[in-house]
Amino acid sequence: MLEMSRLNDFMLISPEFHTTKMRSFLFGSQLKASKHLYKTAAVDHPMKFHMQLSNVGRSSIDAEQSLVDDQTGTVLVQRIVRIVNIDPLTKTAAPLSDDLRKLLKEKIHASGDNQLPRLEFPADVPEKHFVHRESVRFSDMDFVFHSNQGSYLLYAFECAAMAASKGFYSKILDDICFYPAKSALGLHVAECFAGDALQVITWEDEKNPMLIYFVVKNKNGVAYNAKVEFYSPEELT
Repeated sequence: MLEMSRLNDFMLISPEFHTTKMRSFLFGSQLKASKHLYKTAAVDHPMKFHMQLSNVGRSSIDAEQSLVDDQTGTVLVQRIVRIVNIDPLTKTAAPLSDDLRKLLKEKIHASGDNQLPRLEFPADVPEKHFVHRESVRFSDMDFVFHSNQGSYLLYAFECAAMAASKGFYSKILDDICFYPAKSALGLHVAECFAGDALQVITWEDEKNPMLIYFVVKNKNGVAYNAKVEFYSPEELT
């Protein structure tokens, strides 16, 4: 649900989006999920979706999203997303118009300047790591024919599933699907295209084995970085 919101919800916040020539892609996101999400959320469970602008940059916009249990008011999941305006001709970041930036700044929520945080990431891949290889599919492409943001996390989770099946992690011992995510932060670094051969690298944090790092590389270098902390089975009991 959060993944599908994107620009449509920005249009709900500001109808003027319908009249702009903005073309955006998701640059990065930070997600925090309550364990109540995995215990209560269901298709027929009443939930409310909230979204509000939190920051406007030169060529990007940040927004806060959340899913709230409609019965208890419990926040099930929160996410900060950053979308970047793209020039469809150059396929690079393009400045927002002055009029649009002024308009959007007036709509920033009063709760404050909540921006996508910096990704604190190890400078080097540690000696103990696991490597999985993927290929970018045509179905992974966005409107400017780059691999879309959601695909990178799928590559990462496929790598994690393979690593777990090989007994690489010390605490994640079963299929990755049995370990719900507590938090996730991913940032786009460079472009990937259909047919690109990818190297997906993973390792666990030295102090917290439920915190897993991922690096996605193509022939030109790093394309995507992410870290995901998973709930342990004990935390969900």
